[in-house]
Amino acid sequence: MRPSAVTLDVDLDIIGESSATGASPRKAGAKPTEAESDEEPEEMATGPGQKEEKADRMFQAVDAACSGVLFIRFRVDTESDAFVLRLFGHMETCPIAESEAIKQSLHHCLRLLPMSHVMPANLIDIKSHIDAFLPQEMERHAATLASATGRTPTLACVTELRNNLNVKSSDVRETVLTCVPGVSNAKDREDKTWGVDLKNPDLVLFTSVFKSVAGFATLKDYYKYKRYNVQMIENKGETATTSGVGEIID
Repeated sequence: MRPSAVTLDVDLDIIGESSATGASPRKAGAKPTEAESDEEPEEMATGPGQKEEKADRMFQAVDAACSGVLFIRFRVDTESDAFVLRLFGHMETCPIAESEAIKQSLHHCLRLLPMSHVMPANLIDIKSHIDAFLPQEMERHAATLASATGRTPTLACVTELRNNLNVKSSDVRETVLTCVPGVSNAKDREDKTWGVDLKNPDLVLFTSVFKSVAGFATLKDYYKYKRYNVQMIENKGETATTSGVGEIID
């Protein structure tokens, strides 16, 4: 089963930045530091003559060399992109008070970024991993979007780099696009499966490189949801209800 995770960009002004000694301020329920995680017992005896088993820890410190990044891994059969889109869709249509309550509960978080695939952060591994699944996935997306819109679907390739000087954003984008069949250009757009739209694409090929690891996902409604910024989701539920009542009265 492929890895499924969500990357959270955390607001350091809320959770507190690292001190000069490298220690981070921590509140109840916050992620422990690597040193604190090492102090927790990893094994526990279950009884005389029984094997010792590792304790299932809720949090695990991972050195991503990027401040304000938290990774959530799904251990059940849940697609991370579907989870995030369901959350955003609910926040759009639920009562405003409920939407604001959700934002408040996630007030430390800025962006929720689904990562459906994880791989080493070098061009060779990025291409070999993405080339194994992306052509088939893009064919499915193209058929679905073309049927829904009645036109050639569009895409954009977005790359974010953090703490990695070994690869360039432009090289990562070119590597990803070589794995997409039928990407159009200005000269022969009619003969291609995909168009390119950098402002409002139907699909975004998102790659995030942090230190030695790269995450990849195909994201829908990337700019509609403000680059998946949970704090900027616009609630439309109360407005829609009000307009509906007005139509009935008229």
